[in-house]
Amino acid sequence: MITANLDALWIFICALLVLLQQAGLLCLETGLVRNKNSVNVAAKTLANLCLVFCLYSLLGYWLMSGQFIGQSVLAEAASRPLDKPLELSRFLLVACYCCIVAAIVSGAVAERMRIKAYLLVGAMIATLIFPLLARWTWQPGAWLEVLGARDFAGASIIHGSAGWIALACLLAIGPRRHRFENGHNKRMTGSNMSTATLGALFLWIGWLGFNAGSYGNYHPNTPSVLLLTFMAGAFGGSVYLLYCILKPGAIIRVEQLLNAVLAALVAITAAIDQLGLWSCLAFSGGGVVSYLLADKLLVKFKIDDAVNAIPVHLGAGLTGTLMVPLVNPQANFGAQLALVATVALLSFAITMFALKIFQALGLALNINAQQEEQGLNIVEHNANSDLHELLSIMSYHQQTSDLTKQLTTDPDTEAGLINQQYNRTLNTLMDKSTRLQQAKLSAQKASQAKSQFLANMSHEIRTPMNGVLGMAELLDQSELNDAQKKMTHTIEQSGQLLMSIIDDILDFSKIESNQLQLHEVECNLHEMLNQVILNHQANAQHKQLDLILNTQELDKQLYLIDDIRLSQILGNLISNAIKFTSEGYVCLTCHSQRLRKNHHQLFFSVKDSGMGIAQDQQANIFNAFEQAGLDQQHPGGTGLGLNLCQSLAELMGSNIQLTSSAQQGSEFYFAITCTTKQNLTHESKVINQIKGKTLLLLDDIQINHDVIGSFLDKWQLNILYFFSPVEALNHIKSLQAQHHPLDYLIMDYMMPQMNGLQFFMQCRHHLPENCQVLMLSSSEHLDISERARYLGIQHFANKPVLAEQLSRFIYPGSETEHASVARHEHEKIGQGNDPLQKSFPGLSILVVEDNEINYLVLEQYLLDIGCRVHWAKSAEQCIDDYQQGHFELILMDCMLPGMSGLEATQKIRQIQCQQPPNSIPIIALTADVTVENRDNCKTAGMDDFLGKPYSFSKLNTLIQKWAPSFNNQ
Repeated sequence: MITANLDALWIFICALLVLLQQAGLLCLETGLVRNKNSVNVAAKTLANLCLVFCLYSLLGYWLMSGQFIGQSVLAEAASRPLDKPLELSRFLLVACYCCIVAAIVSGAVAERMRIKAYLLVGAMIATLIFPLLARWTWQPGAWLEVLGARDFAGASIIHGSAGWIALACLLAIGPRRHRFENGHNKRMTGSNMSTATLGALFLWIGWLGFNAGSYGNYHPNTPSVLLLTFMAGAFGGSVYLLYCILKPGAIIRVEQLLNAVLAALVAITAAIDQLGLWSCLAFSGGGVVSYLLADKLLVKFKIDDAVNAIPVHLGAGLTGTLMVPLVNPQANFGAQLALVATVALLSFAITMFALKIFQALGLALNINAQQEEQGLNIVEHNANSDLHELLSIMSYHQQTSDLTKQLTTDPDTEAGLINQQYNRTLNTLMDKSTRLQQAKLSAQKASQAKSQFLANMSHEIRTPMNGVLGMAELLDQSELNDAQKKMTHTIEQSGQLLMSIIDDILDFSKIESNQLQLHEVECNLHEMLNQVILNHQANAQHKQLDLILNTQELDKQLYLIDDIRLSQILGNLISNAIKFTSEGYVCLTCHSQRLRKNHHQLFFSVKDSGMGIAQDQQANIFNAFEQAGLDQQHPGGTGLGLNLCQSLAELMGSNIQLTSSAQQGSEFYFAITCTTKQNLTHESKVINQIKGKTLLLLDDIQINHDVIGSFLDKWQLNILYFFSPVEALNHIKSLQAQHHPLDYLIMDYMMPQMNGLQFFMQCRHHLPENCQVLMLSSSEHLDISERARYLGIQHFANKPVLAEQLSRFIYPGSETEHASVARHEHEKIGQGNDPLQKSFPGLSILVVEDNEINYLVLEQYLLDIGCRVHWAKSAEQCIDDYQQGHFELILMDCMLPGMSGLEATQKIRQIQCQQPPNSIPIIALTADVTVENRDNCKTAGMDDFLGKPYSFSKLNTLIQKWAPSFNNQ
């Protein structure tokens, strides 16, 4: 009887030690997870102990033994009454084993699984999985035991089954957010390594009872089991430390050291009754190696185990179970495999099946992303803290920008001190925010004053400039000698330059105040780029530069872009390139790349052979009022040009970049994305009678060869490229000697060694009679073309040579998409020769203008086209004259002394309403060319708008449009 009572007491002590492992798992898992989930992990462990113990006692024990607890343990056993205390202790021990299974699972799923779903998994463990495995292995006559399977203290039944159940749960709930983000293994730092270490020590101590109690009584081998169990933990930790010492760059991580100790303890569990000193060391080392390998395997397959429960318990448990036949002669390897397979199949399959049923019934297994960010402590238990309150307030401030809401503080805690400091920071921020708001209002007022000042200055400058340019235009139409015409043209160019500077300043002001907006229209990009190039042709010719347009890789589409602003960017870049290039070329290149249907990316480049920009000056080249590479020969303007270009490019979603070096030229390039509308034309078909003909191209600049050659390639010509006139002349003589035909000759005028005219004089006798010759020139001298025709050169073109000109030269009957540009240019030249275009004899016009010079300029022009003119110096006089006289058109200045032109227009419209029937057209003449002023003029009742300074051709067009007696002629 004394022996039975001692055995019962010993097993009861072992059960208490296993119960201590519950505390160890609580501390270990709470310390290894993040702080925001620690309360939830503790709650899971305690709730698991309560629920699993009760369910195992009521149902699980019956499934394992075939009897209810009241019949086999609690009831009096008539035949063996002295065995009751021992049976009670054994029941308590096995019940604690069952609780350990569920507690191990809680660590793996700690940070993702909801507590209700986890408790259902625990109930399944207590009532089905653990009882069946214990019955098939540990009960007398169990079939796995008969096969020869041995699992002394449950390396498979307890630790292996827990690992398989945890694996099934992790596959169902998925990894934590950011754990494997972008293919990286991001470690989640535990909240308290000291607590985790304490938990591992509790587990180590509890393992003494876990292993020794498996005898079911106090066995003679119990002291050996106790010693080897303690030594196994020490062996496991030592193996890991040796691994860190031998591996280069390895550091000792506390959580891995703890898990190595536990992995060794798991590995010896199945065969602890058969181990000796050296075999214990071997089993311990095998457990540690299995743990490390399983850890890497989980990372590879992106399975997220919060505390590494699966590598420790499943990895080391499998190793320990399969190594049992090495030390236990009663075990065989096949039976051990059957045991492992049975545990895996039963645990994993039942768990996955149960989880699917839970989900089908609407049970949420895991938390969503927002809840995971908050943490399970709050989501599951509303377990708030000072830190959570701080995070909540910080989130509120971030989302609402309302800094008035502050934290309640407890000065006796560290979190309270943090809250106090945060409140002080809030007060400082609110003070600074108040000052910033005041500074912002002051800056806005200053910006408005600046914008108003610039608008007023623009008006004040445009008003006298209208007189200067108007008189210059009238003077240019009179009979002048060459010197006088040259001086007149200088006045016009200087005036236009001044106006461009004013426009730059206004645009700069609009961009600074975010008032500049893009207006996208359908644009024929080929025509627009040709126009941009032609606008700079005269300046390039003046410096004898080759101005080149390369659009061979540009799709024939209508592009939806702001053509005005794009022209402004390209024009400014070309103007700068011409300005800082003394010899060579300036090339504008554009090509398109299709991104997807109706979406293209357009690439633009302006490249020159000029002076270049040094590396140390490139950083500031796009800054306002900054200019690089300026000297006395290259005077600068406002310094706003490139800054405006960059700002406009940024509005279009792009960025202008620069490639340059001193004395090596420069290239400015950028790309914009836009949509397309439709195809304009298809590529011209190759004409059979042209295909295969021979063309010789002579030009000393490589880029001219590239551009002209790329266009000529579509005709499938045989092209011969030459840079030297001497070499080209020798080749032409060679072709003549060999009787090879030469069908086309394109040559540049400005070349080294000899110019184009000299070259032609030497080679013309060696050319076939039917050879077509085209001379290109970047010079502005008119006598070059006359001398070329005198020598017999059939075709002549000033650079830049356009695709349409080359097309007509190769095949005179062809039409290209650029023909309309050529016709437009022809019309433009015609307009310049006859600026008056149309006369309006007898047309009565009331001119409202307070500036006498502007009136005199306008009067002279109107008299020249036959109009009768009356002058009103003020708005009040305008209204009186309108009521007393009979006028067919009013030209109204907007900014007048006293009453403005807008107010005068409104009063005239009111008078017309009272005295119908006819409404007199009113055209605004104003130096305020902003969009707002245009809208104001329209609102006031004006019919059209003309900005100062204006050209007479534009004024003529408007008069023709609105003069009632002439607009239908």
